[in-house]
Amino acid sequence: MYPCQGRDSSQRVKQKLKKTIQEVRTDVWELVVSKEQKSQMVLTVEAYRKFLLPLVIVINAQWVTLDELTSKERVNAVEKMFHRTWDLSPRLCR
Repeated sequence: MYPCQGRDSSQRVKQKLKKTIQEVRTDVWELVVSKEQKSQMVLTVEAYRKFLLPLVIVINAQWVTLDELTSKERVNAVEKMFHRTWDLSPRLCR
């Protein structure tokens, strides 16, 4: 066992084994909008997809690593990929 590994690692494996197919909740809403409002919504979605494409590419490239993590760990790992940290000192195992 590596110095930084411990029960946390084995607990993660157990959680992963217990995990079944996750359900994704989706809502479908009937929106009543004008032609102009619909045009603005389409432009908004296009811009959103354009700006998120690089993020999706990076996450897909790292998915093998991210897949092994719990949801919370996955969120933290993705945030660390995109947010600069000012504390460059190495972290010690606790």
